Amino acid sequence: MKPETIDKLRQIVLNRPPVSEEVKNKCISNVRSLTLYNLNGTVYVKYISIWDATRAINCSEKQLEEHLKHIKS
Repeated sequence: MKPETIDKLRQIVLNRPPVSEEVKNKCISNVRSLTLYNLNGTVYVKYISIWDATRAINCSEKQLEEHLKHIKS
C-alpha cells in the first residue's frame, strides 16, 4: 500500500467513536471459557476464552473445537 493510503486508514481508525456498552456486552456474552481438569477431577487451569486456551496449548481453534465435540458425544 501507498504511505498515503496507510495514513488515511490510520486516521479513520483513530477517529472512530468508542464502542458502545451494547456492543461490549455482546462481545462478552459470546466468549466461552474453558476449564481443564486433572484425571482426579481437580481443576488444572481455567482459560477465559477458547482463544486463550488455544494460544496456551499451541493448537488451532478448530482443532480444539473438534476435540471438544468428540468429548461431549
